[in-house]
Amino acid sequence: MSAHTAPALHASLASALPNVVNVEYFYDHVRIENIFFDGLPILEAGELYPLPAQIGHGLKFKAKDA
Repeated sequence: MSAHTAPALHASLASALPNVVNVEYFYDHVRIENIFFDGLPILEAGELYPLPAQIGHGLKFKAKDA
C-alpha cells in the first residue's frame, strides 16, 4: 500500500497499517501543510514520524492563517 499526497494526514494512517511501503512527500504539499496546520509529523532521515503525544492524526487547523 502507498499513501498518495497529504503526508501530514497519511503519516499516522500509514504507521497504523502493516503493509504501507511509502507516503508521498512533495515540497508544495508540506509547505501548505505548514501554513495551515500545527502538529505535523517529523521528517527524519527520509521517514515520517507522527508526534506520539497527539491524539488521532494530531493535526490542529490554524483557522487564523487560513
